[in-house]
Amino acid sequence: MDHYDRNPYYHPEHQGVTTVATIDWREPCYDFDMTVVWRREDGTYAMASDSGCSRPSPFENTVFADLPVMTRQEVMAALTADFTERAGTYGLDESGKRSYMSALETLAVAA
Repeated sequence: MDHYDRNPYYHPEHQGVTTVATIDWREPCYDFDMTVVWRREDGTYAMASDSGCSRPSPFENTVFADLPVMTRQEVMAALTADFTERAGTYGLDESGKRSYMSALETLAVAA
């Protein structure tokens, strides 16, 4: 399996996970700044953030096995803390706010 196939953003199924939510913290413009939440087969979650220009691929250096195992409540708390920090530090555009709210709504009903 090559590097692209191991990338959890493009091929979560190769890691035995499902993408639950993707937050684009700002409107993409030749760059990305995102957080992704994955659900493992055992019902636990993992989460990672990545940002960069258009040249690298999102999460290309992410090793899924290194991500901490989290509960749904821990993921929601971490996302809320990240939202609060980002909003206070450099603000979020409406797209980022909508993306965050959509992710929380998805997680709230996730079983």
